[in-house]
Amino acid sequence: MNILNRREFIQRATAAGVSLSLPVMASGPVSAADKTSNKFMPTRTIPSSGESLGVIGYSSARTFTKNSIEDNATHKSLLKTLIETGGNYIDTDTVSENNIAGWLNEMGSLNKTFMGSSLGIGYKITGPAAEEMQQSLNIRGKEALDLVQVRHLVDMENRWPVMREWKDAGKVRHLGITSGHYSEYIKLEATMKKYQPDFIQVNYSILEPEAEERILPLASDLGIAVVSSRPFLILPSISLMNYGNPQKGLYFGTVNNYPLPEWATEFDCESWAQFSLKYILANSNVTCVLTETKSPVEVRDHLQAAFGRLPDDTQLKRMREHIKFL
Repeated sequence: MNILNRREFIQRATAAGVSLSLPVMASGPVSAADKTSNKFMPTRTIPSSGESLGVIGYSSARTFTKNSIEDNATHKSLLKTLIETGGNYIDTDTVSENNIAGWLNEMGSLNKTFMGSSLGIGYKITGPAAEEMQQSLNIRGKEALDLVQVRHLVDMENRWPVMREWKDAGKVRHLGITSGHYSEYIKLEATMKKYQPDFIQVNYSILEPEAEERILPLASDLGIAVVSSRPFLILPSISLMNYGNPQKGLYFGTVNNYPLPEWATEFDCESWAQFSLKYILANSNVTCVLTETKSPVEVRDHLQAAFGRLPDDTQLKRMREHIKFL
């Protein structure tokens, strides 16, 4: 049974001289109450630095952009839940970054998180790399940014040298690149080999498994941390051609009309959301998977996927076959 790649972590951490403070993963079922009260979410290591990330983090793009009294209370609740569960990774964009940093400061939790910044919005260049990074640095009020990423590989030739200078100067600790579409994978693979970033962020799930073929193994070979995005939302015409109706486009649109299979309990899975998240986490090359929801109830369910058993190879095959026929 694959228990969150603990063996690989120990090997790498020992080589890097990192303290081995991970909790022991349960070998049997873990109750929902035990999961949400456990403050030691399993972690995986960042190969280039030896730092640890909670295996489930937040994507902020559609969650933390609104700013009202009611929304703010919900957002703080979501952030508090992540931190109390032992998670630490939050992926930000130019819209949500200021909000998130402000709420974390109010909570006294800014230094408990690992925040990813991205240059640009979508495929657009929004300003010189140095100006964007300085803006993020001002917002965070920290000596160094945790992670700066080139979104969708746009303008790598001009942005990367500036990012490299910032890292060499100690103002950025990790550099990364992001990709969200299968059509970018050839370029992504070449960019990984050329620049050898500390991180990549890539779309990967049971309905978008293409990254399993070359991208995830290459990341492992090069010592690159992998952040998996879009566990529930997929782009039509890429993977769904092989998995049911290509017009559905949403994971929950595919599964919500069907009961969760009883055999999912074999790997401590209690919901369709956990079904997707545990599939992703079963791949030992994934460092952290990003989830996204505005519901405190849903986020607790999502975070529970980090605890308990993960599917083995036989179970993963069964999961893929099951999804195909929904």
